[in-house]
Amino acid sequence: MTLERRSTWSRLGAVAPGHLEDARLQTHHAVQLLAAAGQSRAEPRRDDSHRGFVWSDGAFVGEPLEHARSVRVALDPVRLELQVRRPESGARLALAGSTLAAARGWLSRELTDHPTGSEDLDWPEYEIPAHPVSTGTPFGTPDERHAELARWYGNAASALGALSSREPTASAVRGWPHHFDLATLIAVDPPGATDARSIGVGLSPGDANGAAPYVYVNLWPYPDPGRLPRLQSGRWHTAGWTGAVLSADELLESTDQARTFSAFVDEAVAACRQALA
Repeated sequence: MTLERRSTWSRLGAVAPGHLEDARLQTHHAVQLLAAAGQSRAEPRRDDSHRGFVWSDGAFVGEPLEHARSVRVALDPVRLELQVRRPESGARLALAGSTLAAARGWLSRELTDHPTGSEDLDWPEYEIPAHPVSTGTPFGTPDERHAELARWYGNAASALGALSSREPTASAVRGWPHHFDLATLIAVDPPGATDARSIGVGLSPGDANGAAPYVYVNLWPYPDPGRLPRLQSGRWHTAGWTGAVLSADELLESTDQARTFSAFVDEAVAACRQALA
């Protein structure tokens, strides 16, 4: 089965994948502001999704806030702009030249009903990759690297949304502020099953495994590597976690990136089902 809505794909490769790291790290730290809003103002959930986000209309958008369900905090990664979205009005803060602490203070004031804005936001305890913005260096001016990073997320959101819509047991596509990935989870076993099997499909923008983005299809529980079927595209990753990986280089080499993404995901999901059987 091939990817639906392929017309939504934006061609990748305007910026080399290995050059996205600084934009990715700055944006990763900025996304913690959405997580802080969710942790402080959204209804807690056991799966931690109240601190997560979705990709919508070119932005990372946090969960609805508990005291005002129509209010959400968003981050436009192209403009590097923090937004408080309300039906009747909104507020925006350009992060370029601002510190993370100043942005946190601004967001706290925007989200509190207290006239002095003294109710600070709880900060998430995630350990994320270091960047100078975490210790007081102002955010830089967004450039083409940020736009390219946004294209990676936009394409992944479209492709993963198509996958989620055709997989009856797949979760909604969601982003997670810890790893900064965007993913859906396919349940293999019924809810409540002991040692429930699952297949995760997502985009990582880069991590300790490498600075460049990659597409992954992982599985749980991890099988013996000898049980993993051979892949026509991508490769198996077995260090620390087990799953199929499609590198940025392999995706960018394709003349039809959307089809390559779809074909890899379809093959890897089938391979994971076989390994879990």
